[in-house]
Amino acid sequence: MPWDFAEEDWPLYQGAIDAGKISWVSNWEMWKPKGLPNNVTYVPTCRTGNEANQIGDYFKGYATDHQVADFLGFNEPDIPSQANMTVDQAVQLWKQHVLPMKAAMRGSDCKKGKVRIGSPGVSNAPQGIPFLRDFFRKLGGVDAAGVDHVSIHYYSPDVEHFKRYVTEAYEAFKRPVWVTEFACTNWNPGAPVPEEAVLHFIKEALEFLDEAPFVERYSWFGAMRDVGEAVGRSNGLQVGGKLSSAGELYLSL
Repeated sequence: MPWDFAEEDWPLYQGAIDAGKISWVSNWEMWKPKGLPNNVTYVPTCRTGNEANQIGDYFKGYATDHQVADFLGFNEPDIPSQANMTVDQAVQLWKQHVLPMKAAMRGSDCKKGKVRIGSPGVSNAPQGIPFLRDFFRKLGGVDAAGVDHVSIHYYSPDVEHFKRYVTEAYEAFKRPVWVTEFACTNWNPGAPVPEEAVLHFIKEALEFLDEAPFVERYSWFGAMRDVGEAVGRSNGLQVGGKLSSAGELYLSL
């Protein structure tokens, strides 16, 4: 879900929530979205390095909040238009803020005992997985990084490549994979991927994700009212206050 998800849009997804199709949400921020249903868990994200010094305070507040038991690292640090971080910057902030937060939560008196940590969410650009390789290497390995699951994003119309990419992420790091953003797009607003191709991608991708034992969670982009021309509006799960064709298919599988 986006950072500006409209509170009044929750009822649109309530049937899928009640059916267990939607059990968790995340966005690009650490604050909790308004109107979050009680039976949905929330996964905060530290979007950029600028917010890293807020991690400890947010999670002190979440220590007894049973809707929060996971954390996602920086949003696409490998992309200049997103978190735009060097590996060294990410490593330094991880040591300074993320690892102390995880240790503090493990030692807190909250019933859940700890917060599970997701890696920085890298893109499927050529530098994405290499960024994570260097990140883990400089931290002394995946265990030393305190990472419980690996977060990746994918934007492309090639569903077979999508399957290979998700598998590569697991084989590289041997941690459960979260595909926290993915959509069927060619990034061409003038000639977007046709709706039929988007629906085919969703069907093929979800069949793979549901069967892959190493995929723990996934979330399509996106649940907002308008995903925009760049991604392609056929990817949106809602249109005009109703579920779109993509939304109906996604939530039926």
